[in-house]
Amino acid sequence: MSLLAKRSGSPIILVQIGYRLGAFGFAASSDLESELESALITNGHQNGDFPQALLGNYGLVDQRNAFDWVRSHISDFGGDPSNVTAFGISAGSASVHYHILTGDPLFDRAILMSGAAPTLGPLPLKFFEAAWQKMCNQSKVHATTTSERLAQLRALSPEDIAEMYPDIAMGPFADGTLLPSSWRLGEPQPPTRCKEIILGDTGVEAIIMDRLSHSIPQPHFHQLAHSTFSSPSDATAFLQHFNFTSSPDLPYESYRDALRLFLSVTMFQFPNLGIAESFAPSSSNSRAAYLYHFEEPSPYPGPTFGIPYHGQCALFMYQNECAAYPTPARKVAGEMGRLWTAFAHGRKPWQPFQKGGRFMRFGPKGECGIEDFESDGTREYGYLGWLREHFEEVKMFAQGITLGFIS
Repeated sequence: MSLLAKRSGSPIILVQIGYRLGAFGFAASSDLESELESALITNGHQNGDFPQALLGNYGLVDQRNAFDWVRSHISDFGGDPSNVTAFGISAGSASVHYHILTGDPLFDRAILMSGAAPTLGPLPLKFFEAAWQKMCNQSKVHATTTSERLAQLRALSPEDIAEMYPDIAMGPFADGTLLPSSWRLGEPQPPTRCKEIILGDTGVEAIIMDRLSHSIPQPHFHQLAHSTFSSPSDATAFLQHFNFTSSPDLPYESYRDALRLFLSVTMFQFPNLGIAESFAPSSSNSRAAYLYHFEEPSPYPGPTFGIPYHGQCALFMYQNECAAYPTPARKVAGEMGRLWTAFAHGRKPWQPFQKGGRFMRFGPKGECGIEDFESDGTREYGYLGWLREHFEEVKMFAQGITLGFIS
């Protein structure tokens, strides 16, 4: 990627950020909340002093500290601290969006690849409390007081904690300090230093959730769908829009593909659309959002072959294996790398989504061009109108089955 950037006249300095994960990066609970409240009463804190007044979201603080390091030291490497582009893939992409939602991101542009709020967070305390209780049960920590429970947990090795903390997708905590206590898709995003974003997704994002097609039998999925929606007609419309039949009799592959469509749209594609629409210019700012869809089939042998899958766009953008790709894939990879690095230099990658509702499509067959929802024939968009009216219900359903709170 750096070599391509240099050749194309857009040299970059790439800084990769490491941060705490799992229980060490994002655990939250009433135990930790009680301990924090006691510490703040005793010691006090200044408003906005995130590390001292924070519950959960420790991984985001690590990221923020890294951005602060860039601000202080990137000039020592020939970089410009006033021209910083943050980018991430999957959970890293969602992290970049969370920094925008803080209202004080320490970067000027952002590239969000397959991940964003609100479907991956910020999440309420109840999600984290359930994970905390499971960890306590697995580690046989059953003390009656907060201080005793925390002391017993802290006596465990880091390896034990990492093993016992539930292995489920978990976003950041809606703490009301670093992140807003709630954020719904379509709500205005605060005016910030970050004025431009590229955001997009792959055709089959939810291939990473295929375990659900094995763990949730079709009859049970139908029961869950009917119990989720407020009316039978909404449940029926949901099943129809996402290619589930009215009765649970699909062949396994068709059921799997319907789950992929439902979760790809709900967890990734529709949120990106909503963010692109809400990240709009106004009288007080000149923001722009550039939306893309990635559709180039995977050239990698195995279960992803022939599918534009979650994270693949990042592999293409990095250019690491570009020489081994077939010609169409090389073309897409080259174009992505060129556009991404030029964007970091302040160049417009393509037409902003706010001007005509158009987006860039990468692939298939090596084609890269501007499309809209009518001209793009690679995806189904018949659900858009219905989903705009029912997204909160659909989002809660998707969160429930992926996080294990609906089963």
